Amino acid sequence: MFRHLLLLLCHVAAAVPAVRAGNEPQPELGVFQADFESPDFPGTWRNDGSGVAVSEPVPGGSSALAVTTLKRGNHMVSIPLPIDRIRGFRVTLSGKVKADHVSEPAEPWNGVKIMLHTLSPKGPDYQAVMGLHGSFDWKELGLTAMIPPDATEASIILGIQDASGRIWFDDVVVSLSATPRKRPATQPALLPPEKLDRRSDLPRLRGVMYGPKGREEDLRKLAEWKGDLIRWQFYWYDGTFPEKRLDLALYDKWLEETIAGVDRLLPLCESLGIRVVIDLHTPPGAGESGQWAMFEKEAYQKKFIAVWDRLASHYKDQPAIWGYDLVNEPVEGKVAAGLFDWRALSELVARRVRAIDPHRAIIVEPGPHGGWGNLAFFEPIDVPGIIYSVHMYEPMAFTHQGVLGGTPTGQEYPGSIGGVLWNKDKLMEVLEPVRQYQKDYNVPVFLGEFSAPRWAPGDSAARYLRDCIEIFDEFGWDWSYHAFREWHAWNVELGPNMDDPAPAPVPTTREQALRLGFSRN
Repeated sequence: MFRHLLLLLCHVAAAVPAVRAGNEPQPELGVFQADFESPDFPGTWRNDGSGVAVSEPVPGGSSALAVTTLKRGNHMVSIPLPIDRIRGFRVTLSGKVKADHVSEPAEPWNGVKIMLHTLSPKGPDYQAVMGLHGSFDWKELGLTAMIPPDATEASIILGIQDASGRIWFDDVVVSLSATPRKRPATQPALLPPEKLDRRSDLPRLRGVMYGPKGREEDLRKLAEWKGDLIRWQFYWYDGTFPEKRLDLALYDKWLEETIAGVDRLLPLCESLGIRVVIDLHTPPGAGESGQWAMFEKEAYQKKFIAVWDRLASHYKDQPAIWGYDLVNEPVEGKVAAGLFDWRALSELVARRVRAIDPHRAIIVEPGPHGGWGNLAFFEPIDVPGIIYSVHMYEPMAFTHQGVLGGTPTGQEYPGSIGGVLWNKDKLMEVLEPVRQYQKDYNVPVFLGEFSAPRWAPGDSAARYLRDCIEIFDEFGWDWSYHAFREWHAWNVELGPNMDDPAPAPVPTTREQALRLGFSRN
């Protein structure tokens, strides 16, 4: 059976057309460029830390920025960007990078540092390529980020952080990659098929993110709570994952095992009245923050297309399946020449999935990272049955306190966080661009992830969840909580002590808030 499935996948992959760029984007507008040829470096660059940063010759007759730290430490160079040219736009930061014996840092966001820093009234924001250390020859890296419309400063930061070793940077470029969509909308509403329209025969769906492993007792508990939706993670991760992620044969094996595990529990989901979203959490080749393999090499983009041919063909007749989430929190980075960007790739795959399965929802998240602000740059896809999905973790200082390294605990909601008063009105303000998109194009919205850690002070997490759910319900959005019986920080059945993994003796206020939302199903 397994050999047959592999052959089927190979046949599907062979049927995929050669990947080529369609819907070519408008020419990128240059904002900044540095080739480090100037003999007076650092010039206007700020240069500080425990190491050394110099412009030095490299093979080929040119020069590059070389950053060296002999002992574990930090050395950065930075330069401001013209904020008036990029405020409110989406930009791409890219450059060539080479490393020699860069030690592994304590945190994945340190090591080789290529980062875009912005400052706004909300506070500082850092977007960076992550997970880079060791030794490697020249590679082109990049990231795409939105510059807040109220940003007051922006800068590039290059260097080495919490590590030792040597890094070279060259041909660093910042360019405008997308401009905000125009309002009011200039194209007609893209109405989904009647069966997918939230205003017709299907009830509102309120549930959880779940997986990658499934258990019968978990599904029965969710049904007991009256949850009616699972966003099921097709998520490949284990301790050796980084070494495995580029092997497409291993990816096929993981995919088939995951399909089999979900299939085993779909009849139970159907009997319990739970609808399922297939969430491709790990795309072919996966990738690090800011740089995904399927936007670097054609083989991984072709595999992504083939995977969705496979999944749609497999699940098109499964009554428990409600929709297909094409990929979790897409990240383009710097798209290689000849490949599709995420907007063009998602449209291509959506058309293929719709041709295979005319009935189920196709869920598309805007890049990067499925953030609510990215819909401002994402033109709707002219395919029936598209549902647009975003994730809500604002403010991060609250929702990820004690989750991300260096994020202090003790942040209360509602309250002043980063000098800003965060309450239900502020959450509605943050989500207003999504509401505008929904009304402009008459499209449904699925809030795929939202959460708060169990150790948030007092009942802060419960208050946050209640406010979010009330907003989602008011706006008519389907939603799924992140996450049910997954990582302990988000588990609503556990108490506030981060060192205690045991279920609370009585329902927590977070569980009560979630179940109150489900009670409306």
